[in-house]
Amino acid sequence: MVARGLRARAGAEPQSPCEITDEGRQKYALLLARDGVLAERALAGFAPDEIDQLAMLLRRLIANTDPGVLDLWAAEP
Repeated sequence: MVARGLRARAGAEPQSPCEITDEGRQKYALLLARDGVLAERALAGFAPDEIDQLAMLLRRLIANTDPGVLDLWAAEP
């Protein structure tokens, strides 16, 4: 993960603690957003029209947030 730029070592030693990079944080957020198991569990018991309405409201909420917030709708994996 360090070689791929997803984590960075806090020091020069191989045993140094690692920190997640901005790129790693972005990819992790995308992974969570695309995890169907989590979405399936969260939406259990909702009717299809309720899910559609929720999606529409969430898109509006995201559109109203700070432009610096990760755009999960447009980001590539």
